[in-house]
Amino acid sequence: PLRPWNITRLNTGSPSGRPASFPYSAIYATITDPNYISLGPTNFVEAIFPPSTVDCTIKWNTYFEEPYNIVVPCTGSQSHGKWSMEVLKSTNTSEDWNPPSPTRNFGLRFRLEEAVVMNEGRVVTLVYVGEGIFSVGLNLDFVCGGSGVCSSGLKARPGGGGDRSVAITQELVETKVRCIDATC
Repeated sequence: PLRPWNITRLNTGSPSGRPASFPYSAIYATITDPNYISLGPTNFVEAIFPPSTVDCTIKWNTYFEEPYNIVVPCTGSQSHGKWSMEVLKSTNTSEDWNPPSPTRNFGLRFRLEEAVVMNEGRVVTLVYVGEGIFSVGLNLDFVCGGSGVCSSGLKARPGGGGDRSVAITQELVETKVRCIDATC
């Protein structure tokens, strides 16, 4: 069984709205896949998908855009696969004081595509997807300064010794085996 992915950093920011300020809001996330997945031996070495960690960022104009359903690539030197992040409108509407918001009450969908060349020119591709809900009071702290700039970040888990990570359960949604040429 796979171990869940971990969101180890999640911060949001929204602007003050004052004259001469920048109008952009943002979500910054770091996600880690702790899994070591072996696809078996090749003629040279074992084909694996190693653990990976990437950073994901989305920015939008607070006054004229919404970030929902936009897929953005994630980057990092600690990944051999292709990660992406998508902001989802929250379905967590249990609190009247915390309506859906892309900086205070939102969902994130992460996608990881990993591929490796096997023997006979076969390329094996696996695609995993995982989602999480992030909300003030649930797993986010939120603060606004006197200037009007607001931000949120992961809050410490009760009994977690200061750990702020959030587990994201991923599932395998696609497996493809393709040939580089007609030899396989």
